[in-house]
Formats: sequence, C-alpha cells, structure tokens
Amino acid sequence: METTEPRRPAILSEETVRHFVRRGLRVVAIVFLIELVLFVTTASVPFFSGEQQWYSENAEQIVNRLSGATPLGQVVEIFGNNIRVALIEFIPGFGPVFFGASIYQTARITQAIAVNLNFPAQLLLVILFLLPHSWLELPAYAISTSEGIFLLYSAARWLASREPGRMRMEMGQLLLSIILVIVTLGVAAIFEVTEVQLGLTGLAMWAPFGLIVAIALLLKRKYSGERLPGSSVTAQ
Repeated sequence: METTEPRRPAILSEETVRHFVRRGLRVVAIVFLIELVLFVTTASVPFFSGEQQWYSENAEQIVNRLSGATPLGQVVEIFGNNIRVALIEFIPGFGPVFFGASIYQTARITQAIAVNLNFPAQLLLVILFLLPHSWLELPAYAISTSEGIFLLYSAARWLASREPGRMRMEMGQLLLSIILVIVTLGVAAIFEVTEVQLGLTGLAMWAPFGLIVAIALLLKRKYSGERLPGSSVTAQ
C-alpha cells in the first residue's frame, strides 16, 4: 500500500496571521515605545559640535527635493526612502543597530528643520504626532525591526536543535511582516503628502486613519481568539 506524505501547510496562511497576532504584536508594541522615547529624546537634546550644519544641509536638501516634485512624485520619493530603511531593519543582527541609527538621524533632521523654520523642536514634534501618517510610519519600522529580532532568534534555535519546521514558520512571519510594512508605508506616504496639500485641514485624515485602526482591531480580535462583545463564543 502506498502512503502519502502529510501535506505541509502553506508558508502564508491563516495560522501565519494568528501566530503573528499572538506572538508578534507584544514585541512590536515594546519596540514602538522604545522608538518613540528615542525619537523624542534625541530631537530634544542640543546638537553636538558640527552636527547642526550637517543636518541642516540634509534637511534643506530633502525639503527642496520634495517641494520640486509633483504630489505623486512626493509619494514615490517618501515611500522609496522609507521602504529602503524598513527592509534594512529586517536584517537579523544588523537591523536593530540600523533602527537605532535611523531614529537618531530622523530625529536630528526633524530638529534641523525646526531650527531652519525658527520653530521650537518640541512644537514641531507635537505637530508631527498630531498628524496620522506618523502613527503609521513609526509602527511599520517597529514591525520590521521586531521581525529581524525574531528571525535571528529562530535561526539560532533552528541551528541549535534542528527544530523541524522552525524556519519555515519564521519565513511565513517574515513574508507577512514585509507585506504589512509595504502596505503601511505606502498608505503613510499617501497620508503625509495629502496632509501637506490640505494644510490645517490635513487633520481630517484622522477619519480614514480611524477606519484603518477599526479594521486592524477587528482582524486582531478575529485572529487572536478574543471574545466578541456580547457573545459567549470566541471569534474564529
């Protein structure tokens, strides 16, 4: 009698999403909080000797490059830069180091833009955090850095114990994380350009942001097995 090998689950499946929700979100939240603290702290500390001129020149170049582009060109420019940073942060071992360096550079450039505009850096930070694109962009970097950490951990476990299926499972998590980061940064770039185009009414972008958050919470509830409100059964 012939026997057939058990069918292996697809790398990207419902179980992949469940595993991401149950395992990954806590670590992503911790990395995100660290990111916020580092960003705000760095942008609030005075420049070291020679830093201000260098970052001011970089900030001016960025502003000039974006102001000379069409809205679509701005979206492409912002997304291209941000996705390049996020993909590097996926690299095991090196990713968290680059994550820290990227936060430092972004905070310093933000601070330099504030100086160039004769604006208090803290006030510019408040404005940034009042705009929804910041709450899409920063978590995306936390996702990529967290998955880089998980990937390194899984590789070490696999090499140490040859745990069957360990790296296959992690490849599913990596693929899902890359998809999430690409989509999130793409939406964040569209939001950022739209907010600038709308000026003060850019705060209206909180409406579509709220819809995105509502969808994300519903998906989290579904895949984490949490109980639905008013129901005696868990979400399936």
